[in-house]
Amino acid sequence: LELIANVVPGQIEATYLLSRTRFFVGNIDQSKKDLEKILKMNNSFANGHLLMAQIYSSQGNFDAAAQVSSSER
Repeated sequence: LELIANVVPGQIEATYLLSRTRFFVGNIDQSKKDLEKILKMNNSFANGHLLMAQIYSSQGNFDAAAQVSSSER
């Protein structure tokens, strides 16, 4: 996935899957960076917003998670 995301940087789905994988293995900071890049390219990418909210929740930052969730609507 990392190869695809690097070779084709506009491939949002590959970057999202890479970000999600990084989140699940505990690489939160890189996951957030990936998501920021995705949402900069396409702010209406719902899965990106949901994963960002999940990251904030996992860090105990529930206010930020709620803000991400409400900004998606």
